[in-house]
Amino acid sequence: MTRSESLRFLHVVSLSLLVTTGLLAVGCDSGGSNGGGGNLSGAVTATVDGGEAAGALAVNFTYTTGDGACSEVAFTEDFDVPGDREFDPEVISVRCDADANEWDEVEVTFNPNDSAGGLTLTLTSGGGEIASASSPTDNGNLVATAGSVNDGS
Repeated sequence: MTRSESLRFLHVVSLSLLVTTGLLAVGCDSGGSNGGGGNLSGAVTATVDGGEAAGALAVNFTYTTGDGACSEVAFTEDFDVPGDREFDPEVISVRCDADANEWDEVEVTFNPNDSAGGLTLTLTSGGGEIASASSPTDNGNLVATAGSVNDGS
C-alpha cells in the first residue's frame, strides 16, 4: 500500500468514526427521531402503590384532529390503593374524529379521599412505563401525563 493510499484509508476510517460518534451523541434511533417517548397508542394501565388509600381515578385521552385538539374523559370511582386499572380508548367510545387507539396525550389523575402521602402513580402502555408521579398537586391529587398535543402552531 502506498503512502497516499494509507492516508486516504485513514481519512475514511476517521470520518466514519466521527460520523458514528456524532450519531450516538444526538441519540438518533433507526426511525431517525431524537427521543420521542416511544409508541403512544392503545390501552393505558394506571397503577397506584406505595401505601393504602381509597379514591377515584380519572383518565383523559387527547387527540389532534383537523379541527384541533379533542379530549375524551372516563372515570373510575372507588379505586383502592394498591391497585391498577386499564383504560382502553376503544371502550371509552371516542367521539373525536380520530382513531381511538392513536392518541397524542393521556393524563391520569388519582384523587384520594383522604390525604395520603408516599403514593406513586405509574402509567404503562405497550409493556413499558410512559409516565409517573409521586408528588401530589396543591389539591392533593397525583397527576401523570404522557405525550403532547400538537396545537398546530
